[in-house]
Amino acid sequence: MPVLTGAHHFVLNGDFVDQSRVYSTTGSSLEILLNASYPDAAHDSSARDPPSRCFPGTRQEHIEEITGWAKSISSDCRSRLLWLHGPAGVGKSALAQTCAEAIRGELAAAFFFSRPNGRNEPHRFFTSIAYQLAINNPSYHDILEEKLRYNPTLVSKSIAVQFQELIVLPLQELETKGHHLEQGVIFIDGLDECDGEDAQCVIIDLIAASVRDHNTPFVWVIFSRPEPRIVARFSSPDVTGLCFRLILAVTRDADGEIEIYLRDGFERIRVQYAMPPSTKWPSEDHIQELVSRSAGLFIYASTVLRYVGEGGRLGPEEQLRTVLCLPSDSSQNPWSRLDAFYTLVMEQVPKEILPNTLKFLLTYGLLGSGAPVLTATVIKFSLSTFYGALNKLHSVMKLTRSEKWHVLDVAFFHASFTDFLKDPVRSKRFCIRTPKLCASVLEDVLELFTDRLENVVSPWPDPRSSELVEDLFCSALYAFWKIGPHAELNPRLLQQLSEFDYRRMALYGFNRSDALKFFNNIPLEWREKIMRPYQSSFSKIARKLLRKDISKVNFPFVLGNGCQRNVLLAANSDSCHLLGDYRGFERLQRREWKRKFLDFFRVSFSTPSGTDVCARVAVEEAFDCVWQGIDLHSTGAEGNEAQE
Repeated sequence: MPVLTGAHHFVLNGDFVDQSRVYSTTGSSLEILLNASYPDAAHDSSARDPPSRCFPGTRQEHIEEITGWAKSISSDCRSRLLWLHGPAGVGKSALAQTCAEAIRGELAAAFFFSRPNGRNEPHRFFTSIAYQLAINNPSYHDILEEKLRYNPTLVSKSIAVQFQELIVLPLQELETKGHHLEQGVIFIDGLDECDGEDAQCVIIDLIAASVRDHNTPFVWVIFSRPEPRIVARFSSPDVTGLCFRLILAVTRDADGEIEIYLRDGFERIRVQYAMPPSTKWPSEDHIQELVSRSAGLFIYASTVLRYVGEGGRLGPEEQLRTVLCLPSDSSQNPWSRLDAFYTLVMEQVPKEILPNTLKFLLTYGLLGSGAPVLTATVIKFSLSTFYGALNKLHSVMKLTRSEKWHVLDVAFFHASFTDFLKDPVRSKRFCIRTPKLCASVLEDVLELFTDRLENVVSPWPDPRSSELVEDLFCSALYAFWKIGPHAELNPRLLQQLSEFDYRRMALYGFNRSDALKFFNNIPLEWREKIMRPYQSSFSKIARKLLRKDISKVNFPFVLGNGCQRNVLLAANSDSCHLLGDYRGFERLQRREWKRKFLDFFRVSFSTPSGTDVCARVAVEEAFDCVWQGIDLHSTGAEGNEAQE
């Protein structure tokens, strides 16, 4: 079976084949599972080191309640699911980490979602849980190894199928062989940061059904914000009776614990800067002022400590003085104080550097889990430009060493910072979702594809160039569809869009709503050249190439201008797929049809080794998989595929 090299958000017959990472059928089956998972999401991963933890002596009541509940649940108990919810910044992740470490002996697996750090793809959730279970349980490992050796595409199935095939059925087979896993606890943090509300609900439903049917021996503990869809799901009749709930609220009752945390943090800063033991800094009034401004939010206190601790050229005392000079908000809204502090952080970025900082933050957020070298290549940032752009942001993010690219990687301390940057009301002039900034990045993406990708040169030293190109292709196109709806389409950019070779997006899947927003963002007078409605009898074939169970195509469009650049866009209710303009292909036998189909997608991009990126290999595999679903007579095609 061909290997889908470099596929990102690639769609094959309606199912996602891979998300941002490549799996290969070579090597062990567990390597396939590892490549389809997020090893960085584990509670003890190096990427999260040091993870946020509850400071000793704080949150003790919650820690004891959660760990005590998890240890006391019997295997036949009906309620083996706990949901703790609370708003951003109250310390849910720190609590989850501390509890996971506290019951290490009973811990079966742990998964920490993180939207700003790219650990948010739902199709990598159950694969990650299965991998953690496999490396700790030899019998389960052997069963899973055999299943994946027989069918390595299990990692590409829907999350419901993954849960059944990678977790439930192997555990049942283990039971039939006279073995079983001991009851263990699985921690899931940040479910609200999982990409897609529908996926979040499916995960809840699958876990609840497992608890109800007793087909797994696990106790599940989920931490999340109380987002409406998640609240509604946990309140549904199918779930509510199976679930024990806890609330981690924003409350001034936490003031005492925050004070302990701040005092210890400042003591560490005094040691770091070799201040004399007699130094009475900060003052008692300053400590109490920071406790008051934290207003129950540990994230405020922790971010202030990082900001003061980094010192900068002014030193920690001046850094603290700057924080205390921020105006005190009279609304008693704790998030307004956090916004004021994030504004202060961004104000430290020199004005001449700020455009680069905002551009990097926008593009990196769009490309998701890709290493910063991908972002830097798209927007043409050298390593020194990268350092300069992020130099003043150490209190809200850290730079780590990337194992894949052997260069620095970016990790945000908390999702509240990226939430702040995306909201124009909160971040004002520091908002990264402005039409002009989006237009600037969109121009960079289009420019990237004006030449062959093999000519792309990374601005950073010693990357794995072939892997860079393959990841870059799909990541950049994903950014195209995410940013296009929000970009200010000036005349120059509109001209570039009208001349872009959209054949490069062959069989690339993306969100339907993004496509519709992009269409609506295009001025009426330019739609004929960029994106226009298209009707053809050939849409029957397009539907069946997409998925066999699609009864109708909601809308078809042609993208681009020119006979060789027209690409049919077809969509179902969930996603869009670029299939190509098939006029004149209808009355062909299978062999001839396939040849023209493949020839159409011989696009002008390759890796340095000459291997097509998501083009011929991907199209050929897609064609072979879905041809059997095409009714030749209904489309007017002639010939008998049995002749093949």
